[in-house]
Amino acid sequence: MRTLLEKLNLVARQYPERVAVVDADQSITYEELAGEIRELGATLAARCPVGSTAVLVIENSIRYVVALYGCWSAGLIAVPTDAHSREREIEQVVSHARPALMIASTRKKSAVAVAERFAIPVLDIERAFDTPTVDAGCEPRSHEDALIIYTSGTSGDPKGVVLTHSNLLANTESIVDYLELTHEDSILVVLPFHYSYGNSVLNTHLFVGGKVVVGPSMMYPQAVTDELRRQRVTGFSGVPTTMALLVDRTDLGTDPPPLRYVTQAGGGMDKDLTLRLKAAMAAPTRLFVMYGQTEATARLTWLPPDRLDEKLGSAGIPIPGVTLRIAGKDGRQLGEGQVGEVLALGDNIMSGYWCNPEATAATVIDGWLHTGDLGYLDADGYLFIRGRASEMIKTGAYRVSPKEIEELVAGLEFIDEVAVCGVPDPLLGQVVAAFLVGEESPANARKVLSLCRQSLSLHKVPRYIEWRDRLPKTASGKLKKHMLAASRELRV
Repeated sequence: MRTLLEKLNLVARQYPERVAVVDADQSITYEELAGEIRELGATLAARCPVGSTAVLVIENSIRYVVALYGCWSAGLIAVPTDAHSREREIEQVVSHARPALMIASTRKKSAVAVAERFAIPVLDIERAFDTPTVDAGCEPRSHEDALIIYTSGTSGDPKGVVLTHSNLLANTESIVDYLELTHEDSILVVLPFHYSYGNSVLNTHLFVGGKVVVGPSMMYPQAVTDELRRQRVTGFSGVPTTMALLVDRTDLGTDPPPLRYVTQAGGGMDKDLTLRLKAAMAAPTRLFVMYGQTEATARLTWLPPDRLDEKLGSAGIPIPGVTLRIAGKDGRQLGEGQVGEVLALGDNIMSGYWCNPEATAATVIDGWLHTGDLGYLDADGYLFIRGRASEMIKTGAYRVSPKEIEELVAGLEFIDEVAVCGVPDPLLGQVVAAFLVGEESPANARKVLSLCRQSLSLHKVPRYIEWRDRLPKTASGKLKKHMLAASRELRV
């Protein structure tokens, strides 16, 4: 097996009548899906040179799946973007990726405007199959580039993570292995497909012949819980914010759907929420806590559900095919319990950043991905993340981990979310600032400071506290800490 496209065509022959994807408008079988992919692949092959890029501006839907795999059928590199992006954000991707084509609905006025400005043809996904075409696609090779996923760095500047067909295959096979996915599985997806986690969920379930159900928006968490019951799916995936909404704002705990598995990634989930989520789920449901990066195609570690209580707070062990080590500032490997940068090696590690050899050379060294995350391995080889190297707050002569403070404050009952980062200070360089979402009051702010003073060294205690209605996040739920650090409305 060389590519996900090759596997999907095999699945279509094995389970032709099995439903592959369900969205708000319709469902499609594997045989129908493979046929539409071939048709679109032929259309794209007639318009674009092999190896060129194609930007996708499509919401989670059957059309998205057809467009993604259709690009691969034509030998193109797919560049998915958030369908809800502003015109400026789409322009940023297009100007960097330099696509030969955009695949979108012409109703997406912002996308069409950008395409016109860059003189890029637009293939209307709503009418892409109106004209029959000759099957003239191609079978991509495993070493060829398949996907560019743009991810924001700590500076806010996006980087195009280039993933090959072999990267995608390695990531998919590994996750299928430890989740023990089969064609009997089905999943309700609320994660965006253009995001590495959502992309991984989509590919793993299509790989085994399972069913992918496009779920409702998390703006209506009760509707998501209702749909989990109505669709009778076996799985669900989400980021910490997703899980908090389901636990706190739905009847998940009183009437849990009969799921086989729930996976969580996209950022560390605090211990309290992890335990509350586990308690809210029906007894047979297995909770998989996971960790990864877009640069690793999605996944690096997983925490076996039967070790969850014992290793609470851990990101788990390396997924099959991945090797981890912890390195000090001098690059030497550190021992058990010593905090350093997390390095990863495996077939799922990206080929590089699009048109950015300098960033690639600084991030992937001798095959090892330098994640920028700080962590340690315990005696059993379980990884514990302690924060981002780039997020470490340098205050005076001290280095402070935001995660330590965030975990402490998150345990207060009136706190829904917390983010800690460094803000400029003329004397110390940086000082600690805490951004809170929850029950705002001067008394609660004093409680936060009191807890920190009792539990932390003085240099770790927040100098500033600011209440927010919400924290700034990307479409995938990732915190935009650089936006918080730029705030000028802080107060003690």
